[in-house]
Amino acid sequence: MSNDRRQQTSLRRSAGKRASSSQGQTVPQVRSLKQVNLFPRFTTVRYPIDGKHWFPVYTHADDTLDFRTGPQRIRLTIRYSNYKRFGSESSVTFGKQQEKE
Repeated sequence: MSNDRRQQTSLRRSAGKRASSSQGQTVPQVRSLKQVNLFPRFTTVRYPIDGKHWFPVYTHADDTLDFRTGPQRIRLTIRYSNYKRFGSESSVTFGKQQEKE
């Protein structure tokens, strides 16, 4: 696999619902003489929340990172919930133009 970007996406049916699963790893993995900054491989699952937009429901990682001091197992689960619709209006003006009401 390329070290620049690692990601897979798949669609599956789960209990009558469609779900999108993305797998990847944050890049770049930094290994230098002064610094080691490693990231675990993760899976994010998305569901259609309002029938139109797909939002992440959870992200899970279970990986072993090879640090100089020895391997370190990393396990994490992030759950996302309570999505709310947000809306706003904005305008951009340049110079002395003003909005007419």
